[in-house]
Amino acid sequence: MLGETPPELPRPSHSGWTETKRVFDDSLLPYVTSGDVIGDLASRADLVEHDEAVNGRYGSLLPGIPAGDNYLFYTAKRGHPEPLFEWRSRSWTFLLKLDPARPATTIQSQPGPYVGPFHWQSCRLRLLETKRLQAFPDDYVVVAANRRSWQHQLGNAVPPRLAEIVAAPLLEALVR
Repeated sequence: MLGETPPELPRPSHSGWTETKRVFDDSLLPYVTSGDVIGDLASRADLVEHDEAVNGRYGSLLPGIPAGDNYLFYTAKRGHPEPLFEWRSRSWTFLLKLDPARPATTIQSQPGPYVGPFHWQSCRLRLLETKRLQAFPDDYVVVAANRRSWQHQLGNAVPPRLAEIVAAPLLEALVR
């Protein structure tokens, strides 16, 4: 109601390296990395998907990009001897690879063929990896006919734990 104290939203619980932040708060937990979340799945042959290879015009460039980097690796500004792209001529997620030592970037709901994040092993993320990165349980069922469908669903989803953390104080305010 009007005039009541608004709900107190959660305070940060984690800190660490991001693309734009280099200051860490040592009083907080370190960020969970993509390696923490999906590193145990990388060598599982039973999870291989027929469409995880990145092919086509730019697919062959992905193995040359270091983990955590993107197409900017192939620019003159980064010192590449044979630049293929102009600086900031593509979206940040173009040929973007996860770094197992950093948190995952946003899962795209409608990626093009070269829009990441891609696995640090230079392939597309698998369904189970994507579910884990979005904090869904391994046994969560995604009803989808193909990769595009499940990636659209998971990329548009609010990670369940995030929803819980944000919704709890809102619910508490409603029942006061």
